Amino acid sequence: MMHQHQSRDDGFTLVELLVVMIIIGILAAIAIPSFLGQRSRAYDSQARADVRAAQAEIEAFYSSALGYPDAVVWADSAAVPAGTVTVKRSKDIAAGTSSLVYRNSGDDYCISVHSRSGAWIAITSSRSGAVSQDQACTSPLG
Repeated sequence: MMHQHQSRDDGFTLVELLVVMIIIGILAAIAIPSFLGQRSRAYDSQARADVRAAQAEIEAFYSSALGYPDAVVWADSAAVPAGTVTVKRSKDIAAGTSSLVYRNSGDDYCISVHSRSGAWIAITSSRSGAVSQDQACTSPLG
């Protein structure tokens, strides 16, 4: 009894490989932009946490001194004058004093932190209890 030996290739065809590559490309085109957006949102969340920590320090200063501080600086700043609140800088906040802006007009204040995403995260508060988070501290208060 003679058996015929059949030659059979058990591989993928070029068309099958191309279809898989196209599907992977489409999935990557959908997923990559959302992952890039996640990084930016994470930087902004860290900046929000830092600005809230600064707000807590400012309010603690107000409770003990019955007035807002003259300045707010990062804790790693070289010179810290009297009447100044220091805030610990997280690793995701850009170095330099320009990453923290504080304005005080007696009864209210605004504090902004510059996120690594490029956004300014701000809290404006006043003794009347109004708190907003809609704009950076770019102009004098009052």
